[in-house]
Amino acid sequence: MWKKATEQWIAAQNKLLPKCEYQHITFTMPKALCPFFLANRELLNHLSRLAANVLLKTAKKKKIKIGIFTALHTFGQSLNWNTHVHLSVTRGGLSKCKTTWKKVYFTKKKTMPMWRFSIVNLLRTAYKTGKLVIPHQYQNHIRCEPWSAKHGVSRPR
Repeated sequence: MWKKATEQWIAAQNKLLPKCEYQHITFTMPKALCPFFLANRELLNHLSRLAANVLLKTAKKKKIKIGIFTALHTFGQSLNWNTHVHLSVTRGGLSKCKTTWKKVYFTKKKTMPMWRFSIVNLLRTAYKTGKLVIPHQYQNHIRCEPWSAKHGVSRPR
């Protein structure tokens, strides 16, 4: 019963999507940061947008508009807490004048530093505004100084 409905839904969604190649990307959460998202679940609401923005910024530099859809997963296959974002992105985009299709490929080397920076910046903002619950295992490690600088997190280029 559900399988047929699911297949019909997928078929309907496929009609909405551009007929082009797609690249699948998964942005994973560094293990050290997982407890922060477990203790601050409202921050999960920002992850799909942050992940999409990484790709949108790269596309903007190439002066193209891309298509993206995301799926946030909070658990892995063995039902362990494993936050990650799946993205399907068009392997190209429309030029500003919308007459040319330009190919694009997103590399891990370029996107992962941007993803990590976005995550740390999200946590930093929550911390500075007093909205971040510090997980028990980290309460003796976080001080008032900028902790991201201490751990070598810098703005990606």
